[in-house]
Amino acid sequence: MAEPLIVTPLSQSIANEIARQMREQHIGAMKLERMLDGKVNMYTVRRIRKGSSGCILRSYEQLLDELGLKLCTVPKHHPDIID
Repeated sequence: MAEPLIVTPLSQSIANEIARQMREQHIGAMKLERMLDGKVNMYTVRRIRKGSSGCILRSYEQLLDELGLKLCTVPKHHPDIID
């Protein structure tokens, strides 16, 4: 039996943004997997796209929550991003 996916608000937000960027950039699931071939486990890519947080991201969320902090995603070209 497959492990149930644990979806948190942050992991769902990340998955939603990935889906939006894929649509905007005309990248399908297979193309994304080819782009990441050899860099990231494909099972992990699929879980992230489904909004599964995994234990590491959940740990980050819990730590940040305790400190009153929030993690967010912004496009690389966002004006607030400093190289």
